[in-house]
Amino acid sequence: MSVTRADREASLKKRYAGRVAAAPKRRGMGRGPGAPRGGGRPKSTGAALKRLLSYLEADRLRMGIAFFCVIVNTVATLTGSYMLRPIINRFIAPPDGSPGNVAGLFKGLTMMACVYLLGVIANYLQSRLMLEVAQSALVRIRTDLFTKMQKLPVRFYDTNSNGDLMSRYTNDTDTLRQMISQAVPQILSSAITMVSVFISMITLSVPLTLIVIVILIIMLLVIKIVGGRSAKYFMAQQMSLGKVDGYIEEMMAGQKVVKVFNYEEENKKRFDKLNDELCENTIRANTFANILMPLLFQIGNLAYLIVAVIGATLSLTGLAPITLGVLASFLTFTRNFTNPISQVSQQISYIAMALAGAQRIFNLMDEEPEEDKGTITLVRANIAEDGTVTESDSRTGQWAWKEVQDGKASILR
Repeated sequence: MSVTRADREASLKKRYAGRVAAAPKRRGMGRGPGAPRGGGRPKSTGAALKRLLSYLEADRLRMGIAFFCVIVNTVATLTGSYMLRPIINRFIAPPDGSPGNVAGLFKGLTMMACVYLLGVIANYLQSRLMLEVAQSALVRIRTDLFTKMQKLPVRFYDTNSNGDLMSRYTNDTDTLRQMISQAVPQILSSAITMVSVFISMITLSVPLTLIVIVILIIMLLVIKIVGGRSAKYFMAQQMSLGKVDGYIEEMMAGQKVVKVFNYEEENKKRFDKLNDELCENTIRANTFANILMPLLFQIGNLAYLIVAVIGATLSLTGLAPITLGVLASFLTFTRNFTNPISQVSQQISYIAMALAGAQRIFNLMDEEPEEDKGTITLVRANIAEDGTVTESDSRTGQWAWKEVQDGKASILR
């Protein structure tokens, strides 16, 4: 009996489509290790962040030293900026009209260079320590993740692709590395910088500080409107990436079957669908994030211009006691105040992506383990000449079955 092409295609759809081609369809947004079973929603980002911070407790000493280095770097940067005022007023253009002092100028610039060098050293130490902290935390996360996977039932691996699971160890953990080693120190440094700069600006000129506060309110509104819209798409991006990885892994493992049944075109169509979904979610996630930083940077430039014009006007008209040194220092502080806001906005995308990856990792860790209801185990044994079998704690080269029922153990040969 001959088999026609139509019969072969019908056999293919019946036997193969349900195994491989339909597999990604089973693992939708509410399935798989990235989300609770039964279509439930992932855990909140707040719970994921709290759980992630628990993995950093073992490195509190190194984190403390790193944060101290952040403070030193920030103070060095601010001190260098603040030194512009006395250098200009004393050695370049004294307010009383006296000539400048070249020797004093050289001494002041040398001190400023030393201060900035201290900041560079502190920044290097902070970066190195936070990198070590991040890698140590990732080692513990991967260890807990692997340990939990050993306890999951077989049905879990039947309904989740290997590629999607591997994505937890690679893509998701890499987002955590970026957040711990880069985003967290940057946010801390920016917060310290903004508070210190704000205090320094108040001591220099209250009217100009009020102008900067208005600009700050505008920047925060922009962050809330634009930045808030990108965070919700990063979870979808990580889920789509896991599905693409899982599908590719399945196709590579089942390529012989695909060739036998001539199913290349169907597989390509499904891959194109998953790939387009990943592309769409990635574009949505990064559109607002990529717009935010340039927008804030331009607002910062506008703030610099407004402060320069108003400060010069107040100085020339005598409405406020603003000297050339005060104006130069305040303009530098304006840059130091608006730039951290732009830098923090850039870290928002990294944090959102990392928390999405953390949710996927922790959801996998929270999967129900397989309950061992067995009563018989294989143990080392001593077998006497009369056939008596007893359990042994050392290696004997002999084995026996041990059965436990109602709390009583017995050895079965």
